[in-house]
Amino acid sequence: MAQPYQPGKVRLPVQFAASAALVWQLLAASPAAADVALPAEGSAVAAPAGGETPRDLSKYKEESVPGGDLMILAYLVMWGLLGGFAVRMALRQGKLEREIASLQDRLDRGA
Repeated sequence: MAQPYQPGKVRLPVQFAASAALVWQLLAASPAAADVALPAEGSAVAAPAGGETPRDLSKYKEESVPGGDLMILAYLVMWGLLGGFAVRMALRQGKLEREIASLQDRLDRGA
């Protein structure tokens, strides 16, 4: 026999928050966020360990990505749209749960 419908059993905002936390942890643990040993202040040469010859790092002082600001803006817009969609779906799910519960009550009273 099928279980009766129980509103509120699935909580989309909780699932969204858990998913967002997982994505945040994955991004924070990415190799791009790893600590990098930087040369001393004012030094353009890094002295590697192990007796290797030093490398000239002066060309890496000014690092930029063409259109980097637009890329960040695009990511923020997409995350905003995704978050808005998730919130909208959670609100619609709550409304549908209330409507189904109301219909279930009407059926129970009528039977």
